[in-house]
Amino acid sequence: MLSADIRQSFLNFFQGREHLVLPSSSLVPHGDPSVLLTTAGMQQFKPIFMGQADPPSPRVTTVQKCFRTVDLEEVGDDSHLTFFEMLGNFSFGDYFKDGAIELAWEFLTRELGLDPNRLFPTVHPSDDEAAAIWLRVIGREPHRLEDNFWPANLEGWIGPCGPDSEIYWDWGPAVGCGQADCRPGHCDRFLEVWNLVFMQFDRAPDGSRKPLARTGVDTGMGLERLAAVVLAQERGSTVPVSFYETDLFKGLVDGFMVEPEGGWGPGAPAFVSRLCADHSRGVAFLVADGVRPGNEGRGYILRKMIRRATLHALRTLKRPGALSGEGALPRPGREHLENPGGIGVARVIAEMGDVHPELKRPGIVATVRAEEVAFETTLAQGQREFEAVVARSSGIISGADAFRLHDTLGFPVELTTELAAEAGLGVDRAGFEAALAEQRQMSRRAAKRNPIPRTGLPRTEFVGHESLNGAGTVLRLFAGDTEVEVAAEGDEVELYLDRTPFYAEGGGQVGDIGIIEGPEGTVEVLDVQKQGEAFAHYGKVASGRLVVGQEVTAEVDREARWATMRHHSATHLLHRALRQVLGETTHQQGSYVGPDTCTFDFNLSRAVAPGELHAIFTIVNRAVRDDIERVTRVMPVDEAKATGAMSLFGEKYGDLVRVVSFDDFSVELCGGTHVDRTGQIGLVTPVRESSVGAGVRRIEFLAGEAAERRVRDLQDAALTAAGRLNVKPVDLPRRVDALLDERKALLKQVDDLKRAAVLGRDAATGRGVVTGP
Repeated sequence: MLSADIRQSFLNFFQGREHLVLPSSSLVPHGDPSVLLTTAGMQQFKPIFMGQADPPSPRVTTVQKCFRTVDLEEVGDDSHLTFFEMLGNFSFGDYFKDGAIELAWEFLTRELGLDPNRLFPTVHPSDDEAAAIWLRVIGREPHRLEDNFWPANLEGWIGPCGPDSEIYWDWGPAVGCGQADCRPGHCDRFLEVWNLVFMQFDRAPDGSRKPLARTGVDTGMGLERLAAVVLAQERGSTVPVSFYETDLFKGLVDGFMVEPEGGWGPGAPAFVSRLCADHSRGVAFLVADGVRPGNEGRGYILRKMIRRATLHALRTLKRPGALSGEGALPRPGREHLENPGGIGVARVIAEMGDVHPELKRPGIVATVRAEEVAFETTLAQGQREFEAVVARSSGIISGADAFRLHDTLGFPVELTTELAAEAGLGVDRAGFEAALAEQRQMSRRAAKRNPIPRTGLPRTEFVGHESLNGAGTVLRLFAGDTEVEVAAEGDEVELYLDRTPFYAEGGGQVGDIGIIEGPEGTVEVLDVQKQGEAFAHYGKVASGRLVVGQEVTAEVDREARWATMRHHSATHLLHRALRQVLGETTHQQGSYVGPDTCTFDFNLSRAVAPGELHAIFTIVNRAVRDDIERVTRVMPVDEAKATGAMSLFGEKYGDLVRVVSFDDFSVELCGGTHVDRTGQIGLVTPVRESSVGAGVRRIEFLAGEAAERRVRDLQDAALTAAGRLNVKPVDLPRRVDALLDERKALLKQVDDLKRAAVLGRDAATGRGVVTGP
């Protein structure tokens, strides 16, 4: 049975049992600042389990893309992956332990036909209920493991949790410790296949737990592990089968295992082939979901994977461009593929693009190749400097030297360590980590507010599309980490209203600022963030006090909101202008929309030419002068996309969406706030165009009064400089060039005079003068 058959069989099985099939969410989590990447199938349902949102159906099933970096350095062995697909079924207040256990056992033993005598369930020692269900379903007692609790050892966890039941596959007594009493969780003999989590409790900050009002089920089963188990049974194998042997990986691994001319380089070809196969999948899906190589966060993870694979492929496989497929060798029998000789990302796209259409987005291979080329150049430059470091080192390369190679030349410390070992040297990794930590501390920008997850928050009705002020009731109030009934003057607070005109940060647009005024005091609102379907207003009690249950008046800062709306509407016009000038394949990759400035990121592998930038903003300002009326419609998301409305990739949309149109010039899905007519935007002017990563460019621009101030400042500066140089402002560039040429000539004269003076001195003293015999 192929992995595609397993994947579809799982979805069909649960769909036939009244589960709503939902698509995988992006690897870039939406509205969840607690993690960099999606690590579990339940992540998109976190607001539901935390009581912040209503489920789309009581029963749901998904195949979720997941990415974990905990064991990144171990990838290449037989048991670690970065990217994987998680099969899951979920119950939101519907069936509980009995239904989850019965469905899981039926799918594994009847649908897939796995040998029930090789499947061993486990439960938490305190979960007698689950143990009794297993005894009834399979006729034997499950094993009890202390680790069967989710989240098991997550310090400081607040919110839904509960016991879980894991199902293990027995590889047989020939594997593992060999002890007669071996059991699941003891050694490598037993492989965990499926985890059934029973959301039963709500954990308080003090560690106490109380029963949830609505229980739930969250299950997760890795497709790659399951495919290995199915393949093992088909083979009749009594030894472990690696997921690298399944059809999910075999074509990739075999492609990398083609021996290069002259034989393999240093390293283990099998290990490197598995590493490159895993990283090809992970890199392809990260780039497809909008991640670009960078030095922080998700971008750093992507860059590290590309560089790690490139390093090993160059040294062992002797193949440049291995991940992108540039260094691929053709393999007979694969002519039906779009790129029959391609390996790496090219093969991932060809083999998985039908199941995951986002892989067919243009520019994925080009993005990876650009990073590979840059790193291959870095390696060549760093190698020379490394040799100089080795020459002056005795026994160990200092942390300072290792950090300088890393920081100034981009030479990975892993490569420094590996090459140092070949030269008989060690590396002061502790000193390197200390230098790295110091640099990160110095360069770290002020972090954005990271909301503390709350449970049972009320849904907030947003009225800010229609008005900048409105009445509401204070429903929840927090001072620091503590929920309170009253907040006094000077307290920093987080408060929730039943309805609000304040926009919560989302879609690139910053949260509103303003004032919330009650009968006994006033709160200055400094930021608004989403917590599921609730809006968290962060601020400070400026005077008096605030009490839960009070009726208050919320008023958004009008000047800041209007400046933000001008910028936001201008991004829609800019998006359309970019596509007109640079081509229809140009798409938004992100944005920052605030009252002070605006940035717009888009896919492009080169700089925007000055003439193109001029044409783009000519189109934008023409649309502003046309004074186009904004029309907003709310409709089902599928209907909206069918109209051709643009959507921001990575943004999560509900069943109903807002479609913001400026005539037929711009039509986009957007929940943000906008001007009524484009004429209200005013002047739009660029500030700079730059690169933010491989294949991604950024345009920073200003609109409205901010743009007017910039033009005025530039005009004042030009007039002042022109007056001092006694030229017209339009002649400034020519005059500056002439002055630079004059300066260059004068500097040369100074150098000539210095050289003549030195020669004259040497002639007089005889020093440095070469004489004949």
